[in-house]
Amino acid sequence: MFSFTSTGGRLNDNFNFGGGPYTFRLSGHNYHRIGTLLPTHADGRPRFAQLYIYDTENEVDNRIYSIQNFTPSSGDEVIFRDILRELIEMLDRHNSLVQAFRMARERFFESTMQPVRLRLIASRTTDGRLTNLPVVSEIAALLPGDVDETNNRDVLIEERGTGHIKRISELHPKYMTLQYPILFPYGEHGYGLHIPMNTGTTDRNNISLREYYCFRLHFRDSEGHNLHHAGRLFHTYIVDAYAAVTENNLDWYKRNQNKIRSELYHRLHESYFNGERNADSIGRRSILPASFTGGRRHMVQQYQDAMAICR
Repeated sequence: MFSFTSTGGRLNDNFNFGGGPYTFRLSGHNYHRIGTLLPTHADGRPRFAQLYIYDTENEVDNRIYSIQNFTPSSGDEVIFRDILRELIEMLDRHNSLVQAFRMARERFFESTMQPVRLRLIASRTTDGRLTNLPVVSEIAALLPGDVDETNNRDVLIEERGTGHIKRISELHPKYMTLQYPILFPYGEHGYGLHIPMNTGTTDRNNISLREYYCFRLHFRDSEGHNLHHAGRLFHTYIVDAYAAVTENNLDWYKRNQNKIRSELYHRLHESYFNGERNADSIGRRSILPASFTGGRRHMVQQYQDAMAICR
């Protein structure tokens, strides 16, 4: 009801009808997507980020409508609507992303003479390790009319596009905040490419995406525990974070094939002696090293180690 982005992946919840614990399973390629500022659907109803801009006079009804096959019981409907209104007021007051989209709404009310685009800035101007909170001017900008060249990781949201949905990079600092505003009510920054590493045990100067999520998932007495108390939403966040880390790792291997000496695995005579007779499947492939968990070479290596232990 409050997410700015949608999840692009195949969800499987067929096994959640039994008596076991809730399980969130996501298969295939995962990514977050965001549409236009104003609705372009046939029914004219806003969805996701559009709920913060379009027809906000009926915002509670629109958010209830956005959940398919969901109708609160007659006895709980009043309480449910009151909770929704309180959450909307809380996000309006404290969430910097919500304030940015509300700013776009005010721009539509003032004038419709020229198209407006909302740019979500990818660069971080504050230190994410501290408790300082972002402000609207740091994370977004309203761009009327023509737009100059922007950072390739910035998210540029059109007023009314051609129907295409933009994909959010997993390296964008608002990647998780756009998807889970309830977990990050202040619009906190997420992972960025230039978060410095304090330890001196490695040659790298910045932390990786996996190390960042390891840090966030750790339970600390000195921090709030709203993430760990989120129940099923916490399970969804963990799976989403794992998918983002895997996506980032696969992208690195694809762009750094020379560093893992992938040319050793592309020779035709090696394919021939391995029994490969179909030339259609021989060519330039992206090789995954044995260090990639779940890859073919990793599984073979684990099998060989297990057989060595048994022997």
